[in-house]
Amino acid sequence: MEKLSLCVPTPEQIRAYLSADWWNWPQLEETTRRAVDALCKRVVPRGGYRRLEHQQLQPLCVGKDIQRHLQHCDQGVLLWATLGAEVDFLIRKAAVLDTVYSIVLDATACAMAELLIEQVQDGQKEYYQKQGRFITGRFSPGYGDWPLEIHRYFAPFMGRDGITVTAQYLLLPTKSITALCGVSDRPVTGYLAGCDTCALRQDCNKRKEGVPCGANK
Repeated sequence: MEKLSLCVPTPEQIRAYLSADWWNWPQLEETTRRAVDALCKRVVPRGGYRRLEHQQLQPLCVGKDIQRHLQHCDQGVLLWATLGAEVDFLIRKAAVLDTVYSIVLDATACAMAELLIEQVQDGQKEYYQKQGRFITGRFSPGYGDWPLEIHRYFAPFMGRDGITVTAQYLLLPTKSITALCGVSDRPVTGYLAGCDTCALRQDCNKRKEGVPCGANK
């Protein structure tokens, strides 16, 4: 388990998880502050990693996008992070009592989870840099043509941090993130898959707003 600290997202980071219709809402700033305060009382930040040798990467290379992402990589590292089950309860309760607030709360939680996984990634980047090696950006199951079923490979390692995988290969708690980074002896960035093959494209607000995910990972 990684030692993670709770980071408060900026208003811009939270807006990235809201449709453009929300951006000029007069009460957005106040509601965002309320959401941040509530989450800071409930979040239990946890996360971790699993370093993989080349032969361990082979079962994960399902689909062309992940193969491109791992080009020139001879090792990899699985990453995961979660806000904890209490956040799911908080969002469900808000959805019953105040739908508008629950949407902002959900977006704020997404931004917080993103900051957590970035901490895990930065820790591994520093580790490999000390060895004179390089890592790619993150690539998550469900992104491009990499199927959600890949989560079954994460499951044995994430349980200690309270993350489980459902029969549909979704994550619980829901505000959890998984990813794979490739490791190489040369500078690598990985492959940024497009929206056309993404399993989540139909419901993705970022795609609808013309701001695809993963650009800065």
